Amino acid sequence: MDLNSRIRDANIALMKCDSILKFDFSAHYSPQWISESAFCLLLVSFRDILGFLSKVDKRVNFTDDLPEGRDVTDQIIKFRNAICHFGSADRRVLGTGPGIHFCMRVGTGTIMQIGDIELSNPYQDDIAFFYGDNRLLLNRHLKRAFNIAHAEAKAVAETNGVNWFQF
Repeated sequence: MDLNSRIRDANIALMKCDSILKFDFSAHYSPQWISESAFCLLLVSFRDILGFLSKVDKRVNFTDDLPEGRDVTDQIIKFRNAICHFGSADRRVLGTGPGIHFCMRVGTGTIMQIGDIELSNPYQDDIAFFYGDNRLLLNRHLKRAFNIAHAEAKAVAETNGVNWFQF
């Protein structure tokens, strides 16, 4: 696929992510499948965008509130793999422990503790999502990465003379 087509695909995927990031996850906590469906579509789409940006040397690479040695692109890839592959070790605590297939915590609090591993949200103003012992925060990770990815992808489009659909 040529670069211009990949830029247009990224634009469309970012528009989809923008819509999902406006979804009120805290209001749709139950039934859980509504939030989980929106989250899964977000991560699958977002993974493609971040892969494209990495290929054009515009990787989204902040590491705040992430495991040591992992940036936000790596963490989103782990989540996407856990979502798409039922047998993935990324769905298990410490890779072999109990399976955590989708959990979210609105505001500060702990979902569970297994040995030294605590699945918790340290921020009252954020929502934490979990697959296995992997955590992503809605505001601090996903919305921040979206804003960076949007700006970078738009700049790539402008540099290459590709029309960018505003949203």
